[in-house]
Amino acid sequence: MAIDNAKDIQTVDDVADEKTWLRVVFEPNEKGWAAKNLIGDEVIGGFDEIDEGINAIEKLMREKETPKICIHQSQAADDSSSDEADEIEEGVISVKRKSFVAYFVAPKSPERFLRDDDLNSINVGKVPLEIHNADVENYARCLAGRLNLGTDLIDALATAGKWHDVGKNRPCWQRAIGNNDLLKPLAKSGHHRFNNNLNKGYRHEFGSLIEAEADKTLKAHPHRELILHLIATHHGWARPHFPQRAFDPRQPKPFSLKTANYAMKRFINLQNKLGWWQLAYLEAVLKAADAMASRERAGE
Repeated sequence: MAIDNAKDIQTVDDVADEKTWLRVVFEPNEKGWAAKNLIGDEVIGGFDEIDEGINAIEKLMREKETPKICIHQSQAADDSSSDEADEIEEGVISVKRKSFVAYFVAPKSPERFLRDDDLNSINVGKVPLEIHNADVENYARCLAGRLNLGTDLIDALATAGKWHDVGKNRPCWQRAIGNNDLLKPLAKSGHHRFNNNLNKGYRHEFGSLIEAEADKTLKAHPHRELILHLIATHHGWARPHFPQRAFDPRQPKPFSLKTANYAMKRFINLQNKLGWWQLAYLEAVLKAADAMASRERAGE
């Protein structure tokens, strides 16, 4: 089928440059799949197969000379995907349950992709967990300072960096990366293997969130809610939710459900307070600090 309302498709300006993004949700219906604008919920077109819709929209975007297509793995990722897969995979179509989101982003040439700093830094060289968290804290403080974000926000981002990977200390996660010395937890394993049969879907960000929520020193921070949100979202989850398979195996299920439910409320509250783009911008600062810290240790 063709695109129904091409002239009415809403694009969104990128906060970093003049390029535009088209955010599309594919939803199942009785005829196949409906492609809708994520912003505004207008129906763009109907398609028998998802691939057909992606190809049609990509063709439209090329004609408009806007960024090319990249399919971003949805929150409802396949259960077999590893805990670290979202750090290293790009351009992967993942269809699970009722919908997935296709983001149109600036294209990367093959040469640029091969030297991507994030890809080259993931799991290259063993890095102790304590050192990695300290590295990200320092990079977040420096980066936020260079961006003139103000004293409180600088400290909030640095604090989120300090806590962001604490949840990797769980035995299931450490064993999944092949580390059996649980007294010396690692943040980076030195290889790309991850045994999700041992990890069973647990998300380390969820564990980090639980520990940060319980920390008494954070309770008085003026940006505590933002810090907790940044910790929870630094790999894209908690926007808005964590699935139950992500829960901390060391915690009772009712406690984890309460934590996950409030993470969704926190996301909404912060969007209302800061706005979509400012909140996303702050999330990006922490993600950048994480990537920079990983790159620093890549050669070790």
